[in-house]
Amino acid sequence: MQRTFFMLAIVALAVLQAVVLLPARADVLGVRGAAKAGGARLVVDLSHVVKFRAFALQSPARLVVDLPSGAWRANPASLAVAGVTGLRHGQFRPDIYRLVFDLKRNSAIHSAGLLAAAGSRKDRLVVDLTYSKHPPSKIYGELRPKPAGPPKQRALPKRVIVIDAGHGGQDPGATGVGGVIEKRVNLAVAKELKRLLERRGGYKVVLTRSGDVFLRLRERVRRGRKAKADLFIALHADSHPDRHIAGASLYTLSERASDREADRLARQANAADLIGGAPLNDGPKEVVGILIDLAQRETKNQSSAAADDLLFAMANTVPLLNRPKRSAGFAVLKAPDVPSVLIELGFLSNAEDAKRLNSKVGRREIAESIASGVVRYFEGANTAHTQR
Repeated sequence: MQRTFFMLAIVALAVLQAVVLLPARADVLGVRGAAKAGGARLVVDLSHVVKFRAFALQSPARLVVDLPSGAWRANPASLAVAGVTGLRHGQFRPDIYRLVFDLKRNSAIHSAGLLAAAGSRKDRLVVDLTYSKHPPSKIYGELRPKPAGPPKQRALPKRVIVIDAGHGGQDPGATGVGGVIEKRVNLAVAKELKRLLERRGGYKVVLTRSGDVFLRLRERVRRGRKAKADLFIALHADSHPDRHIAGASLYTLSERASDREADRLARQANAADLIGGAPLNDGPKEVVGILIDLAQRETKNQSSAAADDLLFAMANTVPLLNRPKRSAGFAVLKAPDVPSVLIELGFLSNAEDAKRLNSKVGRREIAESIASGVVRYFEGANTAHTQR
């Protein structure tokens, strides 16, 4: 009996050592997929067996796979047979290389595990998915991201981020389910985002408003330019007659809206100045000059790049609206020399979005995802590629 116990202890110790000694990184060598009855199988070929983390998200449907830091050395074939409509990947954080599979249908993870190389097969991660209208939220794997350490000392000047919490004062914005008021949501997320970025170090964050005050749209733009912002982020929350519409979205400037809803939203937001008694087009010549300078291509290109990085980070945490990257003629985005984006945090007219945005935990989660996107944009993590 004692001998048997001793042998089992040795085996357990060997297994524990094998887990502890797993490599700290793995390169992705290939990605494959196959259809299964009621679901699909996705296989990620790896250079080494490593710890991993996998979880499914919905609205839109996605599978997220996190690996330790690594490199992309794959040339994946079409994954359409496994119900994958797109694949994005990149260094999400210094300790996480992230793969995001866009799925045709909401799915739950049935099983996920690592298999060591055998014969001609490589080390690999195998994830089996089961189609589900309402998949449970569960994380598979042993990978645990490292907690954020103390801010690193940086020799470079701090990046200036201007955060504009929409509405305020006599302009409450939208009122949502349960009486949640947009101006309060916008300001709460803005303050949390400021706290997160400044705690990281390397960023100076300026709020256009830190209290419940009304600011005209031109004044918001002026404050962004005065601060010499490297990035201007306007925060809003939407409302819609259809209470089923939900999810966050992100807008960049366009004189021609990307769709009717974007046009409706821009007209609604631009009308905010009327509450303060000043139409938007009633301004000095410098405002006309701003409108003329909108043709500056470089600023628009930078805004678009920032939008891509922000959406990449947000997609892994926050439910997104269908086609979340949009464009519209928002007046608050019209500084010609400042990359600018407007984030709609969700729909206050939708019960789930309103509940999330009315909770401290929900606001922190979305602020964390936006902060990750800002870091991704400024710190060179925009190495993700897209397969369509």
